[in-house]
Amino acid sequence: MGYESPEAIREAILAAVSLDILQPQSQNVQGELYRAYIQLTGNSGLSRRIRTVWIVLFNEDVAQFVTAVPDRLGGLQ
Repeated sequence: MGYESPEAIREAILAAVSLDILQPQSQNVQGELYRAYIQLTGNSGLSRRIRTVWIVLFNEDVAQFVTAVPDRLGGLQ
């Protein structure tokens, strides 16, 4: 997609995600997992639907980024 660094991808993800699009996914031994689907457009102009995963640890109220992967249903545009 043309991102120059991991930091650039991180900034793009954080700019696209908000609390209102987080969807409950499951729970594990550390906390509650959430997912959010976002559309990212890279420096190359390619756009891709990305699935992000977040966790809110037990006894905390901050969502922490876990991972991001291209969504299998969201092809390149």
